[in-house]
Amino acid sequence: MSKVLTDQIEKRTGGTAMDLPATGKWPTANIADDAIGADQLAGNSVVSASIVDGSIVNDDINASADIAGTKLADNAVTLAKMEDGTQGDILYYGAAGAPTRLAKGTAAQVLKINSGATAPEWGTDAGGSLEFISSHTLNAEVTTWDFVDVFSADYINYLVLITRLHPATADRHLMFRFGNSDLSSTISQGSQCMWMNYNTGPSRTSITGNSVNGMQMTERQSNGDAGMLGHVWCYAPFVNGTPAHASGFAQCYGHHGIGSYQGHWSGWYGASGSYPSFQLAAYTGNIGGIVATATVKIYGCKDS
Repeated sequence: MSKVLTDQIEKRTGGTAMDLPATGKWPTANIADDAIGADQLAGNSVVSASIVDGSIVNDDINASADIAGTKLADNAVTLAKMEDGTQGDILYYGAAGAPTRLAKGTAAQVLKINSGATAPEWGTDAGGSLEFISSHTLNAEVTTWDFVDVFSADYINYLVLITRLHPATADRHLMFRFGNSDLSSTISQGSQCMWMNYNTGPSRTSITGNSVNGMQMTERQSNGDAGMLGHVWCYAPFVNGTPAHASGFAQCYGHHGIGSYQGHWSGWYGASGSYPSFQLAAYTGNIGGIVATATVKIYGCKDS
C-alpha cells in the first residue's frame, strides 16, 4: 500500500491502515454517521437482504415520487390505506377517468344513471304502475270486514285483491261497500252483475237498485274453504266532485246448485264525494270464519 493512500486512510478513519480486516470490509465503528452517500454506492448495490425489516418509514420515501403499479402486488392496497370519506358516499370513475365521489342520497332514494347515461345519481324509485299500500288477513267470523282510511288523494285508482273470502253461512252474497272515514256510514249505490256457470254453462244476470247498500260481488256463495278469489278496481274513491265507481271479478263456488262459477260486476254512486274507506260484508249474516284465512291486499295505481 502506498504511503499516500495509507496516510489518507489513517486521516479519515483515525486509525491505521493496518486496522483494515483482511476481507476489505470497513468496521461499522470506523464509519461516521451519514458518511456514505449516494455517490459512494454502486448502482443496484443495496438489495432487500441488506435492509433491516421495518427500517424504512414514510419519512424515508420521496413525497413527490409516485409508486409505480409494478411495485404493488395485486390486492395490496387495503381499505385502511384509502382516503377517509363521508359515510354512505360511493366512489366511481369521472369524465376524466379519475376516481370521484358521489355523495349519499336521501332516505328511500335509489341509485340511477343520469339522463346523459354518463354517471350515477340518486333519484326517486319510479317503481311499477302499482304501488303496494297494505295487506290484511281474516280468520274469524265478523259482521263486517272494515278497511278504514285506505284511500287518499295519492291515487285516483286503486286495486283490491281478495283471496279465500267466504260468508259465514252458505247461500249468501258477498258485498263491497264504500264508506266515510270511520265507516260509521256506507253509501247506497246501484250495481249490476253477470255470472257464468262453469257446470251448466248459462249466464245469469243480477241487477240491484239504489236501495241496496253495497255492490254484489258473488251470487249465493258457498261457505267452503275454497272461498272467493277476485279483485276490485276502485275509480276515484277519494276525489270529491267525481262519482266513485268500482268494478270487479270473482270466482268461487255457489251453494245453490250451479257449482263453480265466475262473475263480473260493476257499481257506481249517484252522488259524488270522498270515500276513504271500504267494507266487505255478506248481504245477510256474517263473513269469515276458521274454515279459511282470507287475505286482502290493497294497491295504488300510479298515473305514470
